[in-house]
Amino acid sequence: MSVLTEIKKLIQKLEDEICRLYGVKTFRFDGGVLIVRAKFAWLFDDTIPWRMYTWYLNPKEPARYIEYEIEDLETGVKERRPIIIHNIFAWKNAMEKQGIKDVVELIILNELHELTHWATSGEKDSYWESLEDRGIHHSRLWNPFLLKLIREFR
Repeated sequence: MSVLTEIKKLIQKLEDEICRLYGVKTFRFDGGVLIVRAKFAWLFDDTIPWRMYTWYLNPKEPARYIEYEIEDLETGVKERRPIIIHNIFAWKNAMEKQGIKDVVELIILNELHELTHWATSGEKDSYWESLEDRGIHHSRLWNPFLLKLIREFR
């Protein structure tokens, strides 16, 4: 067995122990392709992108847009699945950081922000990544504008 394999096994054991100590469980969705480690996780797959509401221990990430690939075992066709993950654990911190007093306003902001990721996924990702390479985080550009829209039309 290689040293790298041994290190990966040790890391996995450490992650498992940390999850056990903090009461974190492993949730498997979409035939086991989508794996989430959290206190809880609810998946709603009746819209595109899918939505997941969860509680995982990352205070800096109130929501996140991801895509993952799944293959149909019968046809061999691969499909990209977009999903917006809402992390309830981080909502209070995000509200304080952005001066938001209403949780509904935060949920709408998270939705609009992550839907913007979905709309700009693919080729346009490189534009946002290039800005971040220069120290300009996209949230500082998007969120003030999105909050203004939310407050104006609410």
